[in-house]
Amino acid sequence: MTSSRPCAACSVPEAASVPEVPLDEVEAAVRWALESGDDTALRILGYGEISLVIGWPTERPVVACKRLPPFSSRFAAETYGERFTEYLDVLSARGVEPVPSSFHIVASEAGVVAYVTQPVLEAATLGPEVLRRARPDPPRAAPRSPPSSSACSSRSSPP
Repeated sequence: MTSSRPCAACSVPEAASVPEVPLDEVEAAVRWALESGDDTALRILGYGEISLVIGWPTERPVVACKRLPPFSSRFAAETYGERFTEYLDVLSARGVEPVPSSFHIVASEAGVVAYVTQPVLEAATLGPEVLRRARPDPPRAAPRSPPSSSACSSRSSPP
């Protein structure tokens, strides 16, 4: 049995623009895939450094569900969610507008897992594609090193 509910301490202001997703169903599909070795019921959008990204609904995904590794406790998941929210706030404060995101904790047979949900973005807007199309900056001259202090100490000092 799974139970999904948003982390109250981790509400992200932009989360209202992320469509609601039945994360209990998403987690059940992930558990089935892990137990059976059959991932055909999942629409895998990609793999992150520590997460699996599933499109939901599978037929025509509108939400990217990023499943994080299981947490040791609900407290650990809530703490992670709080840090995630703080991170998004810092990015915004520094002029980097993050994708609208929502953090949810899901109780599962695997323990306590969490999902970050975001709207599905066009592949062309994602970092790897942007970098693939980008041109490198023109070469610049290497910065000059300041004179070494040993060069100054080789002068003889007055008697």
